[in-house]
Amino acid sequence: MGIKDLNKLYYIKKNIKELEEELAELNNLGAAPITDSIKGNKVSNPTEMYVIKRNRILEKLNKVRHEYLEEYEKISDFINDIEDEEIKLIARLRFIKQKDWVYIAEEISPEDETRDRTTPRKKINRYLKNLEEKNERKNY
Repeated sequence: MGIKDLNKLYYIKKNIKELEEELAELNNLGAAPITDSIKGNKVSNPTEMYVIKRNRILEKLNKVRHEYLEEYEKISDFINDIEDEEIKLIARLRFIKQKDWVYIAEEISPEDETRDRTTPRKKINRYLKNLEEKNERKNY
């Protein structure tokens, strides 16, 4: 699993937030009383158009939430298999909790005044690169 795979949760979460905002905006329009049933194939009523649009957004939102849960499980399993506890913490903070590098640097070494936000990033990148190289050697 590479950085691109590990960052998927971030982008899926952003997509969920955008869909939720779109749904909230649609709900704030104050359409006429809504029923969940639509009669016929033709959409001529604003309320019917509202219901159709709302249902489409809800379907997308449910699909993306399901995708989030699947990716969360994959990434969480990958992180749980990391033996080095410091790397595991860095990975969990970055890819599950989606914290920034400064926060992570402070978490892994709060007593170190010379800590650098690039240190955790370098450590996780080095770990993933070594893992990738090990997998490539194993495949040969």
